[in-house]
Amino acid sequence: MRSEPEAGQLTALRLTLARIFSRALGDRPVDPDSHFFDLGGNSIASMVISAQARDLGLPVTARMIFDHPTVRELSAALMAASPDDGARATTAVVRLAPDQMAFLTDRDGAVDGRLVRLADWVRPESLPAALSAVIGRHDALRPRVGPDRVAVASDRTAAVAHYDGVRTEEVVATTAGVLDPENGPLLAAAVLADGDGPPLLMLLAHRLAVDATSWSLLLDDLALACEQSAHGEPIALPAPPTSFSSWAGMLTEWAAGPEAAAERPHWSAPVAEAAGEANSVRTVAIEVAAMPAEAVCDALVAGLLEQSETVDLRCDGRRGLFADRDFSRTVGPFTSWFPVTVDLDPADTAAERMRAVTKARAGAPHGGVGYGALRWLVPGLDRPPARLGVECLDLTGRTSAFTVVGRPDGLPRRARIGRADAVDVLALAYPDRLVVEASFDPSQHDEQAITRLLRHAVAAAPTTTTTTEFPLSGLDQAQLDQLLARLDTAGKGGDQ
Repeated sequence: MRSEPEAGQLTALRLTLARIFSRALGDRPVDPDSHFFDLGGNSIASMVISAQARDLGLPVTARMIFDHPTVRELSAALMAASPDDGARATTAVVRLAPDQMAFLTDRDGAVDGRLVRLADWVRPESLPAALSAVIGRHDALRPRVGPDRVAVASDRTAAVAHYDGVRTEEVVATTAGVLDPENGPLLAAAVLADGDGPPLLMLLAHRLAVDATSWSLLLDDLALACEQSAHGEPIALPAPPTSFSSWAGMLTEWAAGPEAAAERPHWSAPVAEAAGEANSVRTVAIEVAAMPAEAVCDALVAGLLEQSETVDLRCDGRRGLFADRDFSRTVGPFTSWFPVTVDLDPADTAAERMRAVTKARAGAPHGGVGYGALRWLVPGLDRPPARLGVECLDLTGRTSAFTVVGRPDGLPRRARIGRADAVDVLALAYPDRLVVEASFDPSQHDEQAITRLLRHAVAAAPTTTTTTEFPLSGLDQAQLDQLLARLDTAGKGGDQ
């Protein structure tokens, strides 16, 4: 027999799925036992339902719809795929992940955030309950950092402030001041009036709780909670298949095991000595036409490097290790830096330079995840940062309830300037433009020279398609080139 909360979750899930089925099948009435095929469903409709469900954070696949063709069966299957114990933790001591350890060493740029525009139907008064449900669903949003341990708290309280006529920078400062790693919360929100149009919602989170990927997951869950509230339904969010605290514990155990020990030599190559420590930091930025976010990072590296060199890049710990676990819907600071050495020839074309970067990234064991574990979770790998670090944030996105506007003005920049000669590059990919920022020590680098270098890197960015744009294809670069050539020939009416 199900508990009361579980029964409420199941009822809300059925109502949500029934609405999705109805929209995809021509607004036909759908009851819990209506059969998908009797309603006129087919393979195309199953893909539409799957896409709409995933937009709301529900992990529905077309195969699941065929296997569970009624709303009752499908909702039961989703509930049966319950999370592990870590996702239900209330107050428990947990392990720190690499990026959390790195933050405790260097606390600059502690806060990240997103600014989104509310859809017309979203009621601002529904946001506290919706945000509370999101906090309750993700253990990474509830850590409490003490002097000798980190625990996951059961408190899911969410306060949403309202502002009218206040500068965004002032709201950022006030809202960021609420975030408290020791006592909570680590996620805060504010609604900003925006003239006669729909208001804006500012979400700020401590970096101990989120990474760049987490924002799209948070917004998906928050959109689902708002939609359930708007329909008068109880808020019931699907739990992530595996919790963040479970991943952190698994990674700590992996870092102390034989597989990690075998990987250690790969990361132990010498790095050029740093030219002292930075005395000050300056940031310059350029704005250019939009580029696909997934291609920006490698394209910038290819354009910035003048010779073979080691570069620090970011990896997402949701992939690379623990293939039997699903972290695709889990919020948390999964990402960490890892070094790659790019081998270049001065005579390389732009496309060849891009492929050299792709090859270097692909050569990192487990996609670079192991480096963060070995660097921060076990002793012995104290490698200095590379001269160049490059990261890209995807600031595009839309849900049923929100449209991403960008990062709020006034957020502090988390620049990795640990050495005097370092250049830290951050690309912000908006729907209509690309903003590239570079931070550096002005006593070591000329501002105009850095600006010219950024413009050169963006202008030289190759249009060649690489395997980074098809991470699930399993193709190497040569196979991808051959496939694209055949498609190009077929498109021109040539032989296939």
